[in-house]
Amino acid sequence: MGRVMVCAVIVRGELDGTTATLALSTLDGSAINTEDYVAVDSEPLLLGPVAVAGDSVCGTVPLIDDEISEPMESFSVTLESESNNTSVEGTSRARVTILDDDS
Repeated sequence: MGRVMVCAVIVRGELDGTTATLALSTLDGSAINTEDYVAVDSEPLLLGPVAVAGDSVCGTVPLIDDEISEPMESFSVTLESESNNTSVEGTSRARVTILDDDS
């Protein structure tokens, strides 16, 4: 089983001694949960109390390896703020493409 790492980067500001939480979730596309990857639902990504612009926080999505030759497939990941002291600006959704290693 492989994994894909999803990261968010702080683009401005700082947390001033408090922590903040982002929630990572997945959405099926042509890649299907339990067949191609393991879904993540509001996995907490914690930003520490001394996080500043340029720092990042990452989460992972497990990929399911099988012996089936398949075309490229994709799913989406989303980030949402679960804290009052942070917001997700700009692109909060990204597409992840899985390349088949069985062909």
